Amino acid sequence: MSVQVFKTEYIESVFLIEGSPFQFKGREYLKNIYDCDPEEVILKCGRQVEKSTLNAVNIATFTTTKNFFRALYVAPTNDQVKVFSRSRLQKLYDYSQNNYIKENFYERHLARAVFFKELSNGSEVNLKHCYEEADNIRGISSNGVFIDEVQDIYVDAIPVILETQAHAYDSGAKCKRNVYSGTPKTFSNTIEYYWQRSTMSEYIVVCPHCNTPQILHIRNMRPDKYVCAKCEGTLAEGVPDPRLEGRFKKVTYYKKSFWKDKDPDKRIRGFRISQLLVPWISPQEIWEKYTSYPTSQFYNEVLGLPYEDGEKPFTEVVLKRITDPDLAMYDKAEGYFSNIYTYMGIDWGLGISGTGYTFVVVGAFNQEGKFQVLLAHRFSRGAELDKDYQMSKICEWMHTFRVRLCLADWGFGHDRVTELKRIFGTRVQAMYYSANAGYKLKYDHHKGYWISNRSRVLTEYVLDVREMPTKFVWPGADMQRLQPLKDDHLAVQIEYRPTRTGQSEDLFFIHSVATPDDGFHAAFYCWYASKILPPGALKIPFIIVTK
Repeated sequence: MSVQVFKTEYIESVFLIEGSPFQFKGREYLKNIYDCDPEEVILKCGRQVEKSTLNAVNIATFTTTKNFFRALYVAPTNDQVKVFSRSRLQKLYDYSQNNYIKENFYERHLARAVFFKELSNGSEVNLKHCYEEADNIRGISSNGVFIDEVQDIYVDAIPVILETQAHAYDSGAKCKRNVYSGTPKTFSNTIEYYWQRSTMSEYIVVCPHCNTPQILHIRNMRPDKYVCAKCEGTLAEGVPDPRLEGRFKKVTYYKKSFWKDKDPDKRIRGFRISQLLVPWISPQEIWEKYTSYPTSQFYNEVLGLPYEDGEKPFTEVVLKRITDPDLAMYDKAEGYFSNIYTYMGIDWGLGISGTGYTFVVVGAFNQEGKFQVLLAHRFSRGAELDKDYQMSKICEWMHTFRVRLCLADWGFGHDRVTELKRIFGTRVQAMYYSANAGYKLKYDHHKGYWISNRSRVLTEYVLDVREMPTKFVWPGADMQRLQPLKDDHLAVQIEYRPTRTGQSEDLFFIHSVATPDDGFHAAFYCWYASKILPPGALKIPFIIVTK
């Protein structure tokens, strides 16, 4: 049977939701989202607007209408993946109309596990979590990638996830589909990066009284109804629900409505779904949230809009305070710095927009006891992007600056760290960030690198940079050379995100995909190298745990 994916007719004829046929009546705003078939879609949503159901129905539709379709579902935590697999996706497969899916796609020997599912047409679904690094996703091949709660996934892990589609057009179903969905937080969040590169489609409702088209927002809200922003005519209201005492159900009066693209020429289709659109949340409930939620929470969870209340750990004032306009960068260790310990920090990058750039910082403690940046360099263009060129320059600087200890990012650049260790021995060390380590710092003798609690060590660096009197000094005589380091620090923001267990929230340092933060991490590694091997220490104390 040949079926056009995302066709609402197929969805309504096959799937059941909680035992009832899937219907779009009263939820007409969803039809265009399902019916469109672009290669990439971004869904910017409030909470409880059927985002998870939409992801599940998309995956179930693709896997039952395209032979050998390989779907990859990704959420931040393992518990989120389990809930989605059992409560959303598996129920669509197990309970379809007239047992259509069981009769046509089930065989006894096929897997229907929580994290991996197979159908008899060769389609399969992998379900993975990705809270920080995407190491557990490497090696998977996919046609469709569905990233849920994308706002809580570490931005630098997304390119690794998308690498699973390297052979999407010549393997499996020979196609590619990406769906990113989540609830926005700040303007620097991952979801906003994809939204700004999309069609940014908004749902327009037309007033039945004066024919004014409008996007439902705060100005339309009243305690018990939504009104036209122009004529104040009623667009929708909450009437008493006879089934539940004290509850209200939403009644909609507008008939004309449509999706409008802000930028129709963009390749990514973007849709924003707010709680003001859904039929099961009454105007009274929305008004209650409006009067009780903090502004940021109302914008994020109800309107599906970002709100800039994230703290910036570095400001122009802070960075100006540590910048000396009379100091120049060094090209080698000379004078006072030729006879003391110097340190290097490296953060690796591909040099492609959205993946970051390799950044190197060299520093040392000056005669005043301040940690002075001697060199800051971003490999950003032309021959500099070549891996061999970068390795050659790093080796050159290791010699000319007489670097006592280099601390480098493990993860992406592990092969280069291994090569540098072969050349320089223990003078080169690597660090792996962990989002949930119960300690601040630990050396893993088996793996051969340092493991740190990401939030704790980065917070320590931030506090030291901001402290008065200043503990750092940057060379500001040549601002053109210093600017990338400054920009990468200014790009950093702080958000609070659910921990891996989902039981609490933890501080998280983030940046937009469009504004790299590699210089921030390289400067941190450089400074933290001096904590691992302080000036005058004869050897690295390969300690087991630092609380």
